[in-house]
Amino acid sequence: MDENIEKANKTYEKWEETYINMPKIELNNFLNSNDLEILKKIGIEIEDKIYTEYEYHIIEMILYKYYEVDANDQIKQVDKLIEKDVKLEEYEKILDIFSHISSYYNL
Repeated sequence: MDENIEKANKTYEKWEETYINMPKIELNNFLNSNDLEILKKIGIEIEDKIYTEYEYHIIEMILYKYYEVDANDQIKQVDKLIEKDVKLEEYEKILDIFSHISSYYNL
């Protein structure tokens, strides 16, 4: 096998192992009980554990299902949030927290 391909495969395998299997994100250090309740309303249960990047990105994908912007690039209150009894301000706060988490862990 070509040496460059072997090197690329090893690099990918190392990244994959870290991304999927190495817990490093401590969500509970950033979230209070109110934040956890809001997340629960939109179907995200945060466990008392350290998350992998893979798990974190799945949570982010669920969170962004409720993300829509208007013509002025402002996040708007969508029916999906109203149905979950989540106010726009609460949702924006959660987005800010997750943005901070992503920056903190360099994701």
